[in-house]
Amino acid sequence: MDSDRGFGESEFATLSPEEQRRGARLRNEADRVAFTVTRAALRAILSETTGVAASDLEFRPNAWGKLSLADEAFAEIDFSVSHTRSLSVIALSHGCSVGVDVEASRACPDRHRIAADVFGADAARRLNDAENADLLFLEMWTAAEAFLKAQGTGFGGATGTVPIFLSGSRDQPRIQLDERRSATTGWKLSRLSLPAGFVGHVVCGKTPAQKHLLNLRDDIQASVVYALT
Repeated sequence: MDSDRGFGESEFATLSPEEQRRGARLRNEADRVAFTVTRAALRAILSETTGVAASDLEFRPNAWGKLSLADEAFAEIDFSVSHTRSLSVIALSHGCSVGVDVEASRACPDRHRIAADVFGADAARRLNDAENADLLFLEMWTAAEAFLKAQGTGFGGATGTVPIFLSGSRDQPRIQLDERRSATTGWKLSRLSLPAGFVGHVVCGKTPAQKHLLNLRDDIQASVVYALT
């Protein structure tokens, strides 16, 4: 692919051969562009952090597919990536695990069943009674995804319900980690400030998150979320 296909040659060149093949396998052009630009941005950010050339960085997946830097010298660096429509988000942390997830606002007709499975019956009932239930469901979903990504498993390795719950009033609900459950010890959940039409959360260790918006292109943005110790 070249710049006429939606991204610059310099961006494409930083990707590994496998990443280039993976992008090429995506049938939708918008998906190919988003994957290439986002992965190139991740490499650029990690290159700036590590001092290693972007094209020389090597990744390794864990059993559930979460990537980390292969070089043990950078074991304290963790990162997480999420993409939806025209928005990509990259979270970077030093000294703690991190997970991030974003979704585009939309109708969620099956939200009650999914919420009952993922969060439990009580959370599903509270969600069903809430105002703007579709948006609130997506807020809860991104919090859950971020938490499971930070743990390194994603939904593929999750067992039982995710420890996310609703507190507050019907018109001012709050999404929180359930601190009554031991799985949440040492984790912090933060809501991302994103462009209109998107919702998202980041989860990391005990370190609070700082959020910065980075414009990668006119049509694709990425929020870089640093968890600093």
